[in-house]
Amino acid sequence: MSEKQPRTSAEIEKWLCETMGDLLDVSPEEIQITTHFDSYSLDSSSAISITEMLGEYVGKSLEPTLLYDYPTIQSLAKHLTETR
Repeated sequence: MSEKQPRTSAEIEKWLCETMGDLLDVSPEEIQITTHFDSYSLDSSSAISITEMLGEYVGKSLEPTLLYDYPTIQSLAKHLTETR
C-alpha cells in the first residue's frame, strides 16, 4: 500500500477557497488567498471547524489557532507545505 502524497500549496489554497466559499455561501472565486481570514467575518467555531477539516485534508493534526497564526490562505498553505 503506497503512502498518500503530501498536498501542494496550490491544492491547499484551492481547498481552502472552496471550503470557505461553501461556509460563507459565496463562489470560491470570491475568496482571495491574500485577504486576512478575519476580513471574512469567521467566528471562532467556524475557524476551528475549518482547521479540523483542513487537518483531515492534509493528513495531520493541526493547532486550533492556526488560522490566527497564519492569517491568510496563502501564508497558511505555505506554512503547511514547509512543515512536512
